[in-house]
Amino acid sequence: MTQHSELIATLRAERDIARRQRPYAQRTSKLAQHSRAIIDLHNDGATLGDIQHYLRSMASPSVEVQRSTILRFLRNLERV
Repeated sequence: MTQHSELIATLRAERDIARRQRPYAQRTSKLAQHSRAIIDLHNDGATLGDIQHYLRSMASPSVEVQRSTILRFLRNLERV
């Protein structure tokens, strides 16, 4: 092997190490820990505003969230 071949082999080995798979955990929603309460409120006829108020003032820990986020969360729960 020539000096260049060894250099190329070293570069490729280092590149493969840098390219290795890294562990990835999907981000969990802030609403996940309140999902049971959100579902119960929704099933009992609460509006998005009611659920939003509950999450801001009565939930522990409180969550600052928009109505559209609550709606998306509920839609994603229905798919599962």
